Amino acid sequence: MRIVCEFFRGSLWSVAAGMSRLILTAPPGFIYITRMSTLIRTGISLDQDLLERFDLVVRQKGYGSRSEAIRDMVRDHFVADDVASNKVVVATLTLVYDHHQPKLSEQLIRAQHDYKGQVLASTHVHLDHHNCLEVIILKGKGGDAKKFADKLLSLKGVKHGKLVITSSCD
Repeated sequence: MRIVCEFFRGSLWSVAAGMSRLILTAPPGFIYITRMSTLIRTGISLDQDLLERFDLVVRQKGYGSRSEAIRDMVRDHFVADDVASNKVVVATLTLVYDHHQPKLSEQLIRAQHDYKGQVLASTHVHLDHHNCLEVIILKGKGGDAKKFADKLLSLKGVKHGKLVITSSCD
């Protein structure tokens, strides 16, 4: 099937549509091939109050559409499922700690070397005379990443921290 698509700089572009690819036929010297999206439309029913609250979140976070926000929520659910089923994930562990706490730096380093997964990288920043920020990038099973974070967050001298987990796309 061949469909006239648009004019581009005075040249006629046309489209050949197939089951899984979109092929644009361009002027001589130009070829453009891309994979067609597999988006499927679906509908949901929501109470008006719930929809109004959801639309507020969509606007506050700057989503272009409700669909984009829903896709992110679905992805978040699957990441949580990956963690619960102990699949491989990537994560960042951010810590703020008192670097004057005796032996804390050594404990943090030892824990990173002993982690069952993989510490991909870490960075250390001096915030002020007493406080340091450390960001540790991890890859490993979800349960191991959570145990590792819990171990470091509970060390004496760690003032605050947060583990953020996402999919490793494996």
